[in-house]
Amino acid sequence: MYQIKMKIYTNVINPLMFGTWVLRVTNDINLEKGINYIQLQEEPIIKLKTLNKDGLFGIKKSRTAYINNINYIHDNCYSFILNYSRKNIYSYSFLGIEIPEFKSNSVSYSNEKKLTINLYEKTLLICDNESPLYYIFDLYIGKIKYPNIETSINTFIFTQLFSILLSIIISKII
Repeated sequence: MYQIKMKIYTNVINPLMFGTWVLRVTNDINLEKGINYIQLQEEPIIKLKTLNKDGLFGIKKSRTAYINNINYIHDNCYSFILNYSRKNIYSYSFLGIEIPEFKSNSVSYSNEKKLTINLYEKTLLICDNESPLYYIFDLYIGKIKYPNIETSINTFIFTQLFSILLSIIISKII
């Protein structure tokens, strides 16, 4: 069943939509503040991610939704149903130092949204069919740079080791 669903998805959805899309503007006041972006994959899954700061930690919130009931409307316009299934929260930095991403919380939940998506060159317009909410996303080429990171963990460790080594050498000399 999953194979059939995936073939329908990859044959109906325009492959130009696959990739990372950064939110430019929305009228949804309930959307969390921070850098919001979606990842459309070749599988019928969409991931909505939010990067922000929570105290001393840089936090990434990821919501996974399955795409169902895809209908082609006209040129690069599709209607579909998103079934949200899971929300994961990750920590990726502490005090501006990048740390290995670890999952701090995971919640299963069920939420359904009926949406319409339009592709205009490198811009996606997503409209909620049951409310006046809209979301405009721009295609992002490359890797999203996480905010709240001033130095990577490797640089931090190297700097600290070099500092300790230099202190030992100077103390031996004196």
